[in-house]
Amino acid sequence: GFTILLRGETLTEITRIQYVETSLAKSEKFLFENGKITFFKDGSLKGRAELTKKQKIAFSKIVKLINMDHLSTLAIPSKKFMFDGSAFGELKIVSAKKISSTPLFDVDNPPEEILELVRYLKNLAKGELT
Repeated sequence: GFTILLRGETLTEITRIQYVETSLAKSEKFLFENGKITFFKDGSLKGRAELTKKQKIAFSKIVKLINMDHLSTLAIPSKKFMFDGSAFGELKIVSAKKISSTPLFDVDNPPEEILELVRYLKNLAKGELT
């Protein structure tokens, strides 16, 4: 993991960040742990890569914008996945002190507070690993 100063908190050791997208047809998991990004599709490992120093710095800057205390209460812009079978996502951040996760949300319309982190994880995993 890495140690960062999160918004609204003291110095925090982030041990894992996990973003999962699920639909009726597929499942994708993007996992950051131990300085590595891992990408799974439909339960199968598709790739793993060590983040470069530059990527770690960029990633930590994005993560610092997240307030872990408010993840579970984020306003969800839309919930169409509940009615039309669209893909839904969930972001989970694990620190030495707690586990915080978002409510389920439409993957094409994530809460603004986590949008940059979700995009970075997906782009990093798919760009580096596929």
